[in-house]
Amino acid sequence: EGATQGKPITVPRYIPVRVRQEVAARDNRRCVGCGTKFNLHFDHITPFSYGGPPTAENLRLVCARSNFARGVTDPDLPLACQKKRI
Repeated sequence: EGATQGKPITVPRYIPVRVRQEVAARDNRRCVGCGTKFNLHFDHITPFSYGGPPTAENLRLVCARSNFARGVTDPDLPLACQKKRI
């Protein structure tokens, strides 16, 4: 238990400006799945709820369609915008 006395450790969901700028530049300010420049979200590859940190290595830019469709799932699944439409 230690210093937290049995309370869960909380980490803010805030993504530092420096990290957001780094991820945006690395991903060319486009969705990594489909390349759109519109309605972009910062997506945790390892979900925040599973302890994924707000680091450039764990973040990527994705379109809203992919971010909302993915939810908390396997990060190795293709993004929704990458799935072929039948």
